Amino acid sequence: MRILVEVSWGIGNMVQGTPLCRALRLLGHEVDLFLNNDRLADAVAPLFAEWDAVAKVFTRATEIDFASYDVGICCFGEHLTATRMPPGFWYDFGWYNLRGRNEAELNLRPARLLGYTGPLPPSHVHCSDRDFELEPGTVVLHAGCDPANTAKRWPHWGEVCKRLQACGNPVVIVGTDADRSTSNWEAAWRCEFNLPLTDVAALLKQATAYMGNDSGVGHIAAAVGVPGVLLYGPSEPVKNAPNSKVLRQLIAPAQDGEGRQLTTGPVVPVERLSLSEVWAAVEAVLEDPQRDPARELPAPADEPVVPDISGPPPKPSIETADSMEEWLQELTTWHARQLMTTDNRDDVLRAGIREAARAHLRLSSLWRREPGGVASAQASFHAKAAMRAGAPMRGFAARVINRLSRGR
Repeated sequence: MRILVEVSWGIGNMVQGTPLCRALRLLGHEVDLFLNNDRLADAVAPLFAEWDAVAKVFTRATEIDFASYDVGICCFGEHLTATRMPPGFWYDFGWYNLRGRNEAELNLRPARLLGYTGPLPPSHVHCSDRDFELEPGTVVLHAGCDPANTAKRWPHWGEVCKRLQACGNPVVIVGTDADRSTSNWEAAWRCEFNLPLTDVAALLKQATAYMGNDSGVGHIAAAVGVPGVLLYGPSEPVKNAPNSKVLRQLIAPAQDGEGRQLTTGPVVPVERLSLSEVWAAVEAVLEDPQRDPARELPAPADEPVVPDISGPPPKPSIETADSMEEWLQELTTWHARQLMTTDNRDDVLRAGIREAARAHLRLSSLWRREPGGVASAQASFHAKAAMRAGAPMRGFAARVINRLSRGR
C-alpha cells in the first residue's frame, strides 16, 4: 500500500512519528512523510533526508496528491490528512487517544494493527557530516525549551556546567537565541547556537552525554543514541518520554491540585528538582555513558504484509467514545486489508466510506456527552467527517446539536 504519515506540532513530536514510518516500511509498504507545520517544516525536513524508510518528505499540503494514497495516518497532533482522504481510510491520534500512553508507542498503533509485531523501532534523524572536534567526555546541554512553555526551564543548569568543568567534562551548549537566559550565563561556555538541525544531530552523536529540559532536542538526542538526563516538571513524562534506553528521566513530584499541562491550572514546577538530585543523576550517567543498544527488528518483508483478520471487526459490546475510536481504527485496518486483497478498489472505497459515515455519526454523539473542550472538538470533528462520508444532512444536524449542547 501507499501510506501517507502526517507528523506535526514540534520537533519532538515529528521525531516521535519516525518509529511508525520504519515499522510500516518493514511491513513492505511505501511510505511518504508529511511535516504539517508551516513554521518549522522547512527546517525539520533535512532531519529525514536520505532515509530509506520514506520515499518522499512533504512540507506543504499543496505538494500532496492525497487521492493517490491508500491509507493516511495522522500521528499525535494535527489531522489535516484526515480531512483530505476518504473517511474510513485513515487513522488519527490526539489527546483523546493518549490516556497516559507514550506518544511514540501510540503512533505505532496503526503498524501494530497492520501486522507489525516487533519492538518499537528507534527514532530517526539524519546527521550532517560536520566534525565538531569534541574532546573526550564532552557533555552537550540544552537549557532552553519551547518559547511558548518557558516553565519547563530548570534554573540551575549553570551550576551543573561548573561542576562538569571541575570534573574534566567539557560543556557545549546548544539552542537558539530564544533559549538564552536573561543573565546570559551561557556565554561562559562553548555555545553552538542556531545550528541547522542536522548539525545539532551530528553534535549530539559525537558527544559523550546530553543533558536538558523536556524539549525537541532531547528527542533528537534519543534518535542518535546518546545517554543523558532529561528533566520534567510542567510536561507529561509518560507521553513525552524519549525513545531511548539510556536517556534518564527525572520527574518533579506533583502536589495536590497540580498538573502537567499549562492549560489545566497550577503546574508542577520543574525547580522542585533539587540541584543535588540532578547532579547525582548526571554523575551516574557519566560513570558509565553507554550508547542506546541496537534493537532486534523484524526483517523487511519482500511483499506487503496483509493483516491477519478474516472479517470486519465486531462493534464493542459497550459503546463509549474510547471503545468506538479503537473500533474505527480496526475498521480502517479491515478496509486496508480489502484494498490489498481485491481488484475492486472503487467498490471497497464506496462501502468503506458508507460504514465510516455511521461510525462517525455515532462517535459525534458519544463525544457530545463527554465533558471538556477536547471532547467538544472531537464531536465536531466526527460530525464533519460524517458529512464528507456522504451523510451531509445528518452530519450537519450533529454539528448543530453539538453547538447547542455546549451552549447550555
